[in-house]
Amino acid sequence: MSRGSLTRGSLSRRSLLIGAGTALAGAAAAAGTASASPGHTIGGAGRDTPGSSWLGNAILYELYPQSFADTSGDGIGDLAGVLDRLDHLHWLGVDTVWMNPIFPSPFTDAGYDIADYTGVHPRYGTEDDVVAVVEAARRRGIRILFDLVAGHSSDQHPWFLRSLGDETDHRYIWASPDQLPEDGSLPESFVASPGPRPGAFYMNYYETQPAINYGYARSNPDEPWRQPVDAEGPRRNRAAMRQIMAHWLEMGISGFRCDMAATLVKDDPGWVETGKLA
Repeated sequence: MSRGSLTRGSLSRRSLLIGAGTALAGAAAAAGTASASPGHTIGGAGRDTPGSSWLGNAILYELYPQSFADTSGDGIGDLAGVLDRLDHLHWLGVDTVWMNPIFPSPFTDAGYDIADYTGVHPRYGTEDDVVAVVEAARRRGIRILFDLVAGHSSDQHPWFLRSLGDETDHRYIWASPDQLPEDGSLPESFVASPGPRPGAFYMNYYETQPAINYGYARSNPDEPWRQPVDAEGPRRNRAAMRQIMAHWLEMGISGFRCDMAATLVKDDPGWVETGKLA
């Protein structure tokens, strides 16, 4: 069984595409308008090298590994299945594969709740399988992009588990009890702490997806939990995401599609501060 979708030069408005030194805000990447500062092309050495922008004319194939191709017989797609079907994608004219998350996850949101950003879920394979797919795809002129779910993690991620026990940890957006309404109600999108940390955390989509703190573009006296984008927590998170991207770029992937990019920096009109993250 295979499942994916084929598009040309088009990405969701909620996306941010990041390559080695190249960024595209999803709002500007609608069909026919995709453009960027100089991008990268696949060079003879097998790595992306500086060149003209390629995304605008890319033939993108969104690939959900779980339902794409199963080689083990367990009913779940895997990286070996992707490797086996690369010739099919090449025959279709695909030159860029956008691969949905393959990272360890409790799967409360189809893998978009990540518990380890630098690992591979055993159901899909190993890091060696990632390298095999990337290298085989590159020989066919196909770039591999990973989904980077930068705006939230799983509530099972070690970052969040540590944050639950440390009121000085600003990896996530927390509101302390004195910042919350006196009547005991919670502001929209806030979830009561599962403990032991008092207060509530901000969720990005589901309650199992605590929002990673990149700060707010604007202050608001009615929401005292807001931190500026240059606070310690947001700066720490930006550094962590760069390390995560470096980990996978070193394995040869060509870039990242950033999920829900418009939600990274909160209350950010025109995504001005969000656009600076890349």
